[in-house]
Amino acid sequence: MKPLWFRLPGPSRFLNNVFSELSGGINVLLLAPKEAAGPICDALNELVVDRGHFAPSIFIDATVEHHEIDKLLLDCLPEPSDQDLDAPDTVELLFRHLSDHLFLIMTSGEDANRWIDFLGQHYLLRIRGRKPGQSPIFFIVATTNDWQRTSSGGVAYMGQPPREISGDVAFRCHTWDGVIHRSDVEAYVISQLVDNTEEDEEWYKELQAAMVSCIAGDHIELIEYLTTLRWSLLELPETALYSSKIMLRDGLINDSGDYDEEVWQRRIWRAQVREVFPIIEEMRIHIIRTAIQNGCLADQLFTKVGTQKQAVADAMELDFGDLPKNMMKEANRELFHKASLLRKIRHDIAHLKPVRMDKLDQDLFRKMLKEIRS
Repeated sequence: MKPLWFRLPGPSRFLNNVFSELSGGINVLLLAPKEAAGPICDALNELVVDRGHFAPSIFIDATVEHHEIDKLLLDCLPEPSDQDLDAPDTVELLFRHLSDHLFLIMTSGEDANRWIDFLGQHYLLRIRGRKPGQSPIFFIVATTNDWQRTSSGGVAYMGQPPREISGDVAFRCHTWDGVIHRSDVEAYVISQLVDNTEEDEEWYKELQAAMVSCIAGDHIELIEYLTTLRWSLLELPETALYSSKIMLRDGLINDSGDYDEEVWQRRIWRAQVREVFPIIEEMRIHIIRTAIQNGCLADQLFTKVGTQKQAVADAMELDFGDLPKNMMKEANRELFHKASLLRKIRHDIAHLKPVRMDKLDQDLFRKMLKEIRS
């Protein structure tokens, strides 16, 4: 997960809100995917450094192996203590030396309950009534995808009975779900594409960003991987190039490790409906107006309903399929070919098929794109 993510509106707003809670003396538990936990701690630490509210953060990575929580905390003292954290003088030692520090603790989802129980029993209940700055503050990231909120605001680990975080323990619980919005994903993808100031190229960036967003949702690793594929994401890339776990979880591949082509193609199609259809509709109107100005339309306009021809009074009502049939090809061959290309693109979209790049990247399509944006 690249640092750029945390400069995007959704993640930036979320981290600022968490920082405000921590600055106000509220301990925070965040439930986040494994791939996001470390970068989140790094980004939060940058806020701490920039704003100078806390003393330098103390980072504890408790994900590596089973650990003794009291030992991890005592090791943070300037002079590590062998005493048990239950001892009152040891607790006061922690207050005295670490009272203005922020602890950034990364732990597994399975161990998050241990941290909450331990801190609630041995530490947090003893600081009730202390003001911010008189006791350390804890930010715990539970690195798992298997947490859920309970109806009353607590958390439960999947497969275990729901357990609440009581008001006495004073942890505020957040999840990473929903932090990254579609607009964040698309802004990230566009920022990673080769810079080009031409207006038609900007549309191609927007199209690729929309396709990545629809395929990957808010799965950061998958977004970053698909962005590197450029237009080849319209095909089915080699699954060996990317960890299949997220794709399996997100329904992109089946239990055998093969792509679910229908799911993959349908997500691309949804993105193209949003980005391609409005553009070709503008192109259709532009072609009709140009054809009227140049006298390229037939005298009697028609549409087909079943096998029957039906008169059309207003040229603007000519649909993609009707437009080429109502044009005099010899009057303006290029205009006729433009209308025919739009008919093929619209046909794909109408039949739930993603439009291939050999249609969207034609010189003729690029020319139409410049014409409607000039």
